[in-house]
Amino acid sequence: MGAECSMCQLLQSCQKEDVLRGWECLTDRATQWSLQPLSASVPPSKPDGGSWDMGSDAPDVVVELDCPVEGTVGKVKTAESPSFTPSWQDGACVTTAPEWRNAPIHIKVLDVDFLSSEEILTTSYTLEEEDFAAGTIELPISADGAHTLKLKLSRVQ
Repeated sequence: MGAECSMCQLLQSCQKEDVLRGWECLTDRATQWSLQPLSASVPPSKPDGGSWDMGSDAPDVVVELDCPVEGTVGKVKTAESPSFTPSWQDGACVTTAPEWRNAPIHIKVLDVDFLSSEEILTTSYTLEEEDFAAGTIELPISADGAHTLKLKLSRVQ
């Protein structure tokens, strides 16, 4: 509109909230961001040395995210992926950057079995500005960091 605006940071947009101040870079409260579980590397055995499933089969891995939307929290989860190196294309949580940064995200990685589920990882993570710029987050599943959960953070078009 012919107004001059400086280059805004990743989580900002050029807005005019006040007639007296004019155009300025402000936190973009409307842009939606998706947090999508991508893949994981699961240890071959449980921390106690036992098998995840009968006969040393691979675990049936599901990722569960707490999804903050408009002040409430709902759960989203992926489909089961029976593998020591599972991957997913579903189970994304979509909300705004302010919602993401308001509180830690609670994440569970589970081995889902017929009668019960076993926790592979339960953690909380607070998104930082760098995470939005990087586009991916990698969280350790094992103490040595050799096994991880990878999530993709992207702007929804």
